[in-house]
Amino acid sequence: MPRTPALKTLGFILAWVLGTVGSLSFLWEPGKTALDLDELYWLGSSYYGQLAFVRRDWSTPHWDLQPARENPPVAKYVLGLGLGLAGHPVTSIDPLSYFYAYWANKPGNWGSGPYIAKRAQTVAAATPGFHESFRESGRIPLTNGMIQAGRRTVLAYMVLASLLALGLGTLVAGRLAGLFASQLLLLHPVLVFVCNHAMADAVALMFSLAAALAGFLWFRRFLQEERPDWRTGLTLTLATGLLLALACGAKMNSLVLVGLMGLLVAASLTDSWRRDGRPDWRTGAWGLGILVFGLAVFAAINPTILRDPWNGLAATVLEHRSIEFTQAEFIGGHLTTLRAKLATVVELAFLGWVPFCATVTVAAWGAMRRGRDAGFRFLLGWWLVAFVCVTAWIPFSWGRYVMPLLPPTFLLLGYAVNMAIQSLRGPVRNS
Repeated sequence: MPRTPALKTLGFILAWVLGTVGSLSFLWEPGKTALDLDELYWLGSSYYGQLAFVRRDWSTPHWDLQPARENPPVAKYVLGLGLGLAGHPVTSIDPLSYFYAYWANKPGNWGSGPYIAKRAQTVAAATPGFHESFRESGRIPLTNGMIQAGRRTVLAYMVLASLLALGLGTLVAGRLAGLFASQLLLLHPVLVFVCNHAMADAVALMFSLAAALAGFLWFRRFLQEERPDWRTGLTLTLATGLLLALACGAKMNSLVLVGLMGLLVAASLTDSWRRDGRPDWRTGAWGLGILVFGLAVFAAINPTILRDPWNGLAATVLEHRSIEFTQAEFIGGHLTTLRAKLATVVELAFLGWVPFCATVTVAAWGAMRRGRDAGFRFLLGWWLVAFVCVTAWIPFSWGRYVMPLLPPTFLLLGYAVNMAIQSLRGPVRNS
C-alpha cells in the first residue's frame, strides 16, 4: 500500500528524532567537559537577565560596565532564564568581576589607556571582600549546578536549531535536504564544542536559523508576480525584523543575516524590473521596514543602548575591535592577511580543501541547473554572503568564528543530496 504524505512526514520526523538522540547521546558530555574560561564570562553575564527581568532594574550603573557594552544581551537573557528555572541564578556582578580580575594578572591582557579603566570598573563593582575571599580559596565563583544548568540550556537551543534546520531545509530544498543539514549541525566539530559549553553561540545559531526561515518566506512571497496584501507584507516584515534583532542581539556575527536580507531585497527588485520593466519600490519599502523595525527592537531590548543610544550602539561593534587588538598582543596568531584568513576558514569550517572544493562545485552545479529556483537562490546567496563576511573578518583561528558559515553550507550540501536523488529516482521533493 502506498505511503501517504502524512506518513512520510512522520517518518522523516522520527528519523530526525532518532538521529538527534543518537548523535547527542555520544557527543554531549557536560559532566566530562572541562570548564572553558569563556563559560565563566557568559554564565557571569547571565546576571543581566536577572537585572532585566527578575529585578526589572534597567537603570543600575551595571548596564554601563564593559561586559554590558561589548556584547548585546539576548544570550545573557536566555542563559539567565535557564539558570533561573534550574534554581541556580547568578544574582550579582561578582562572577563577571572575577573574570576580568583573572586576566588582570597577565601583563597586557587589559590593553592600555582607557581600556584598562573600563575593565577596572568591572572589577571594582564586585561585592566588598569578594576578590580577597576567592583569591585565598583558589575557587571560581560558579557552582557546578550553574555550569550544568547553563550547558543544559545550550543543549535545548542546539536541538531547536537542528529542528529549524530540518524545517528550513524541507521548505527550501526537500525533506532529505532538511534531514541531512539538521544532523550535520550536530556532528560538525565546531558545533560539538558549542553544544558542550555554556556560551552565546547556540542561542545565536537558533535565532539565526529562525531569522533565515522568516527571510526565505519573505523572499519567496515577494518574488511572486502578485504582490502580497498589506497584512501579509506587514506580518512577514515584522517577523523577519524581530528575528534578525534577536539573532544579532545574541551575537553580532549574526549580522551576516542582515547582509543576506539586503541581497534578497535587491534580488526581488531586480526580478520585478525584468518582469515589469521597472522595480517595484513597494518591495524596497517593505525591505527597508525590516531594517528599521529590526534596529528598533535591537535597541529596545538593550538597556545599555537605551541609556546612551549612539555610544551604546557603536560599542557593540567598536568594543570588539579593541578587544581583538588587545588579544593580538598577548595571544598571538592574529590573522591579518586574506590568504591566512581563507586557509583558516577552509580548515575550521570545511575541514580541509577537498570538502571546500566539493562545496564550491555543488554551488556552481546548482547555479547552472537551478539558477532561477527561489530556494537555491536563497541558499547560494546566504552561503556567499557568509563566506565573504567570515573570511574577510575572522581575526583568530578559533572554531566558533566560522559558525555563521556552517548552516548555509550544510543546507547547500543537503540541496545537492536532494538533487542527486531526484536525478537517480525522479522527483522526491514534494512527495
